[in-house]
Amino acid sequence: MISFIFIFLLTFIGCEKTTENDLSQPSNLTLDIVIAGKSDQYPNGDGSGLIKVTAKAENAKNYKFLIGEEVIESEDGKIEYTFNKKGLNEYTIHVSAYNQNKFVSQEKKFVIYVVSKLVWSDEFDKGIIDLSKWEHEVNGDGGGNNELQYYTDSQKNSFVQNGKLIIKAINEKFENKDYTSARLRSKFKGDWLYGKIEVSAKVPTGLGTWPAIWMLPTDWVYGGWPKSGEIDIMEHVGYDPNIIHGSIHTNAYNHIMGTQKSAKLSIPTATSDFHIYAIDWFEDHIDFYIDNNKYFTFLNENKSWSTWPFDKKFHLILNLAVGGNWGGVKGVNPADFPAQMEIDYVRVYQ
Repeated sequence: MISFIFIFLLTFIGCEKTTENDLSQPSNLTLDIVIAGKSDQYPNGDGSGLIKVTAKAENAKNYKFLIGEEVIESEDGKIEYTFNKKGLNEYTIHVSAYNQNKFVSQEKKFVIYVVSKLVWSDEFDKGIIDLSKWEHEVNGDGGGNNELQYYTDSQKNSFVQNGKLIIKAINEKFENKDYTSARLRSKFKGDWLYGKIEVSAKVPTGLGTWPAIWMLPTDWVYGGWPKSGEIDIMEHVGYDPNIIHGSIHTNAYNHIMGTQKSAKLSIPTATSDFHIYAIDWFEDHIDFYIDNNKYFTFLNENKSWSTWPFDKKFHLILNLAVGGNWGGVKGVNPADFPAQMEIDYVRVYQ
């Protein structure tokens, strides 16, 4: 790389005769990089990969930029460049300002995020639940966690209102349960191997509520739970308001054994405002985000399926449970129901 930069610097050294004034040394070089869409919420840009670069120097006749191994020339010191490598990556831009065979150089590092192509989404703008994308799971099995609700396909428990998917838990007798709610999945209608899964949601208040945005394997290749894995993008329990959890479960790492891998983050407005809950899933790791803030990474240890079953397709699940082994640790208050989780959109990028 050093030899390449040396050649880069020599490129503009010429043999043309010049006056002493023409050969004034460039000085006071500044380099400004503007990442498209950068904001407090998106500190690494809007995902487009676009940057605008401006270099300025006194006595400079032209400029040369080095990005990776690509060289870009400019007379006015301004260029635009688009990065294509997906994910969050660090880059260095090297610039030299020239006046014939005299130059001054500077470099700057920055981190930019490039989003993948949108391959599946639901903006909930049709007025009804799109059954080409979602399936209701109807059962009173307790979710394997001794939960108290019966999941229905009733419009009382799940519906679209004002461009939002509403999943509502109601305190009512149904079958052998004291509560009803809904659980929707994308199985066989949206199944993915790797990519970014992003959900904008507002979680409910209420003692005993347990909303979740999560993923299960579509084909269970490695066997039943937890062998084939589970990815919990977002979980929230009503007795611990505004604390958001992200977790993974595998044969080696799961909550039954007390070895699950997880992290949590305080989001003071989780129950009052919409927030973006997401994972970025790669072959060698899974990153967990809230509002584009990465707070947890699970690494592929390259041991076996027991620690990394995440090389198969998974589908998405949206549900609001009541009580259960975790949600009901401090009881359930019937007066806190009905309670609802609201989903603004679901977007999947690959």
